[in-house]
Amino acid sequence: MITEQPILITSIKTYVDLSKNRIISFNATYSASLAPLGVCNADTKANGYAPITTHGIALVEAGSDIFKGDKVGSDSQGRAVPEPFFTNYLGRALDGALSAGNLIRVILNIN
Repeated sequence: MITEQPILITSIKTYVDLSKNRIISFNATYSASLAPLGVCNADTKANGYAPITTHGIALVEAGSDIFKGDKVGSDSQGRAVPEPFFTNYLGRALDGALSAGNLIRVILNIN
């Protein structure tokens, strides 16, 4: 079993439904082109407040195959993808993913 170690969790007002383990941008949506805020920590309905892990180690759903140590960012569905498939960097993969849908650990906001 893989575990997460959140250091900082904050909340953000949502305008769309958000899914747990997906990367969220500063405008509370999934976006490959906007800077990521962190990883959603719970399924959240629109017009609620989503808990977002911004620092530490978070579980993230992979959007493609990923190698351990890869820099990762978000695809348009909030899933982790390796370079060069993202615009803004979120962190580094601590685990590899063989395919989309796998959960991996990502250490957030480090080079």
